[in-house]
Amino acid sequence: MQFQIEGWLAYILFVMLISWLSAHYGVKRFKPPEALRTVARQFRKFAGNKTLATFSIFLISIVARLLLLPILPIPQPFSPDGFCYILGADTFLHGRLANPSHPLHRFFEVIFVLQTPTYMPKFFPGQYIVLAFGKFFFGHYWYGVLLSTALMCALTCWMLQGWLPATWAFLGGILSLMNVGLFTYWCETYFGGSMVAAGGALVFGALGRLRRHVTTNQGMLMALGLAIILVNRPYETVAVMLPIVAWFFYEGATAPKLRRTALIRSVLFPAAVSVSIVCLFLAYYFWAVTGNPLQTPYTLYHKQVQWNAFWIWQPLDPDAQHREPWQLSGIEITYLNAHLASMKTWPGFIKFTIHSTYIFFLFYFVSCLRLDERMPGAANTSPRIQRCDDVWVTYPNTAANLHDGRNRPTKSSDL
Repeated sequence: MQFQIEGWLAYILFVMLISWLSAHYGVKRFKPPEALRTVARQFRKFAGNKTLATFSIFLISIVARLLLLPILPIPQPFSPDGFCYILGADTFLHGRLANPSHPLHRFFEVIFVLQTPTYMPKFFPGQYIVLAFGKFFFGHYWYGVLLSTALMCALTCWMLQGWLPATWAFLGGILSLMNVGLFTYWCETYFGGSMVAAGGALVFGALGRLRRHVTTNQGMLMALGLAIILVNRPYETVAVMLPIVAWFFYEGATAPKLRRTALIRSVLFPAAVSVSIVCLFLAYYFWAVTGNPLQTPYTLYHKQVQWNAFWIWQPLDPDAQHREPWQLSGIEITYLNAHLASMKTWPGFIKFTIHSTYIFFLFYFVSCLRLDERMPGAANTSPRIQRCDDVWVTYPNTAANLHDGRNRPTKSSDL
């Protein structure tokens, strides 16, 4: 089940109101009872054990969802994306990277699935591996989803520990569990997102620690995070790497020679090795599916069904005809092409960007926390006020949905 946008907005406003009232009135004018102060001390003590706090988030995510199975059973796939990812996972479980094309494939065409040169979904293989892991070890694809979502929540806590005090990092992990770890499509569908977020948490959590101390372990964790994102969302990996590359060049230009050497040995080398290995695997996978190591199944599918250009810099093809099983009508094709044409103009692009940012804000924004010296867990490093205004606890999933056509009508009657 998913909350509607209005529900998210009401939730955000409620949290912001409570935070503001607590910071300006409740904490300053109301002395908490001793029992509450004891609970706060125990909470800080538990959160101070960072390894235990991270593992507890992982364990609670799994146990809480399993306890809900009697009233919320294992979800059934219902969307084309979910069935496609299960098809990919089943293919991997049978020891294949792709399935042979059916001789009568024209009669079995479905959305998001290549029919030639192989029978395989258009998506990248990361989520196939997650689902196949759940099916192979636990007997159902959904357990892979559950484990990846629990890992995402735990790594969110771990990431925040590299940037915030331990108490607030643990609170951020709890918020991630409450916000997306249960009841949302992250855990109730099969088309993924959790592993990309987990990879982003590894990258930015390692970055927060590398700013202070350059170690090989953190460099390898950053490399692992980049590999996870790359095998799931190659395009978004570029967006993740931009701030990393900017930081690396800044450190290389301003840091002492010894630190520059450590950065190359502990960060650049592991990242280059992991990205190279994943690129080789993806090239081999692309060759197995499309016959060309440089041709992704995603782009080949869109060429076959003749969707029009999506990127703002690509020219429109006015003669594009959509080859789908339901054969969109000429009116629908005109409508879709007109919509894409509006995206190619600066006003249309700005309008769509504002709309996407609004949706991104509603979905990823967890809380706006206000910290001063009188709130539990605040560091007493300043004689006056230690304040952290407007700390946005967000999930590092850089795979914000671009306009990939997934929300288009699937048949004439849906328009």
